[in-house]
Amino acid sequence: YEQVQKIVGEAFFAFADAPEEER
Repeated sequence: YEQVQKIVGEAFFAFADAPEEER
């Protein structure tokens, strides 16, 4: 369960930071 939260958190962080960095 902890691994899933870590993956989801990392993916969410990268996804939220991706568009901002691409702009």
